Amino acid sequence: RMGQYFFRAAADRSSELVQTKSIALVDALATLVGGRAAIASVPAQPSAPPEMQLLRDALEVAESAVTYEAANVFQFDFANEFWFAALPDKGRAFVHQAASAAEAEALFKALLDEQSYDYETVETNESKAILKHNFLKTLFVVERREAAIFGVDNAPDAEGAAATHERLRSSLSGE
Repeated sequence: RMGQYFFRAAADRSSELVQTKSIALVDALATLVGGRAAIASVPAQPSAPPEMQLLRDALEVAESAVTYEAANVFQFDFANEFWFAALPDKGRAFVHQAASAAEAEALFKALLDEQSYDYETVETNESKAILKHNFLKTLFVVERREAAIFGVDNAPDAEGAAATHERLRSSLSGE
């Protein structure tokens, strides 16, 4: 990544030919934006979005493990703009920043209402819920704190889900 430009190439083996071709590819792409000197002079972009930083820092995951879903999150047309981090156990941690606490509360309630078709409630209160999928037996943990919604999706076990959720909660609380 150089400023606003990001180039990525992958190879299935390492050799002198692959190295030479990779350098040639970088040089060719650099000419499209005015050469390497032009790329180097581009000011750095602002830091990563806060949700991405939270997931990376709290869960100690690589940037490549973090994804953004703009729309239709959890296959619900009302759920938009969520950030996810892939977890080693095949689950996903998630964070969403709503425009207000009232919007987060409405989204939290809508998520619980829609998830009730496929999940049984393990534990719930006005700001947190733990749900277990009826067929897959995976867990969905979601919490609302002010304008933030965060949790764990598709967690295979309660202990791992609780640990991940606590790390997110602590980071959001500044602990």
